[in-house]
Amino acid sequence: MSSASDTAGAAKLPILRTIEEGLAALRPALGGFALLLLLLPAIEIAAGAVAASLSGDPWEFVVAGKRSDPTSAVSVGVGLAHLLILIVVYANLQFAATRLVLFAERPAVVDLLLWTNRHWRLAGNALLLGLVAGVPLLVGALMTPYLGPLLATPIAVMAVQAIYGLCWLWASGWILLLPSIIADDRSGHALDVAWMISGGHRLRLMGLAICGVAASLLITGAGMIASSLFNTELLGFQIAGHLLETLARGSVWIVFAASAAVAYRRLTGMGAKAA
Repeated sequence: MSSASDTAGAAKLPILRTIEEGLAALRPALGGFALLLLLLPAIEIAAGAVAASLSGDPWEFVVAGKRSDPTSAVSVGVGLAHLLILIVVYANLQFAATRLVLFAERPAVVDLLLWTNRHWRLAGNALLLGLVAGVPLLVGALMTPYLGPLLATPIAVMAVQAIYGLCWLWASGWILLLPSIIADDRSGHALDVAWMISGGHRLRLMGLAICGVAASLLITGAGMIASSLFNTELLGFQIAGHLLETLARGSVWIVFAASAAVAYRRLTGMGAKAA
């Protein structure tokens, strides 16, 4: 029975097809999402301008610039405000992509700074998952100085990677957390609902997450290649590169959100059909 279920699950949630359907669902609202994405570089520019004007150092314009003093009061204050605003905006970008896939609702700029009870539900559950999922990394960081020679052996390295892999597989069971909250499924706690829906599909959901991480790594790699080709010590190049990377990461985030919503739709049978 278990093998039959796994086979059915594999046929019902193909990774590449799920991403393709996510992209197809976004296509009718590309103009709206392009407008939403422009808010990300606008936030970076505003945060950089505030930091530079308060500190008197133009290099503070690049919030993540290597020449900025991360311990200065300006960097800390602007950095915290910048982080909170980005959390709200990224959460609402994910909300917008999910609602488009599930309910065919077009995104609106005015919704990007909303924060409702559903956002609090998402934030609380995500924080809980993050704390639990981060335990292996924290333990590993604390134990590495004491187990250094032991961890240098191939078997130990493979064991550590296997533990991390199991943690990622466990976390993938809640990728559908946001779609279940947005769908307002009251059949149980959001974490329980997401875990139940993902049953038998967690390997493929992890594959979906890995595709998102791989896309982010490609962006980082492209930035490193560009750094080696151009004079990135110039402030103008630093700012332009930072803004382009911000747009690229925002785009990956939206596609991942749409793909997760498609996965939820496939596994529950709800929502609008992608074109």
